[in-house]
Amino acid sequence: MLIRKAKWPDVCFLFDLRNEDAVRKVSFNSKPIDFSTHKKWFEKKLMALDSLILIVEIDGRPMAQVRFDSMDGHDLTESKEVEINIALTSFFRGKGYGTEIIRLASAKIFSEYPAVLRVTALIKPNNMASLCSFANAGYVSVGYKTEKGQTCADMMLSR
Repeated sequence: MLIRKAKWPDVCFLFDLRNEDAVRKVSFNSKPIDFSTHKKWFEKKLMALDSLILIVEIDGRPMAQVRFDSMDGHDLTESKEVEINIALTSFFRGKGYGTEIIRLASAKIFSEYPAVLRVTALIKPNNMASLCSFANAGYVSVGYKTEKGQTCADMMLSR
């Protein structure tokens, strides 16, 4: 398994992944996104200093994305807390990869961005697969909170 920073050629992979039914179902914004909107978002994210998108590959094939976003408005070199978002393609979902991807990506953010002290995962309570994967990766529940008008589990991993 290889984890690397996203590049412009990943735009189509991320667009297709974001619009998969299962991914949309567990996202806070569950509406399909058109390609033009996605391209603008992706270009902005690639240049942003407060965000990092990672692509996870197996045998040279993209299988997942992990995104870290600053929660305190600073760029990642100064941010103390980041939020993690993860999505696996349908082919790789349910096969036990999630926990390992979360572990590896979390270790990467801690090693490459020493200011980051905490990683937070906000998960819809009915997303049992993600709740289990994050718990198995060492994240602990710190309760519930409302995010974008929806109640979600708040899980955290500290350095």
